[in-house]
Amino acid sequence: MLSDKLYLNQVMTDIQAQGITIAMDDFGSGYASFPHLLKYPFDKVKIDRSLLLDASSRKGEEVYRLVAQLGQIAHCKIVAEGIETQEQFDFIKTCGVDLVQGYYFAKPMPLERLSRS
Repeated sequence: MLSDKLYLNQVMTDIQAQGITIAMDDFGSGYASFPHLLKYPFDKVKIDRSLLLDASSRKGEEVYRLVAQLGQIAHCKIVAEGIETQEQFDFIKTCGVDLVQGYYFAKPMPLERLSRS
């Protein structure tokens, strides 16, 4: 599907016209790359957890902030994946992300349990 860019773009646009949002998962690794962010109309970008793990150095922090900025430039909501510690959460708050997820907040659970909380 990725090889037919015109078709994929049309399918994504048609889906969005029905009120469905489209997210790019694992941005910054594998197929979820910068060129795809420019070519396709994503609504949301989920930054790959591996980039957060690499943000333990100054260089890693700068790369993470840059990746978050790329998503903002593409007019996407930015989701930080894999937050597991207060330190990571404090860092993420400085990066301009819109949403966060990770074990720091909650582990996966059945919907029934979540709605009781």
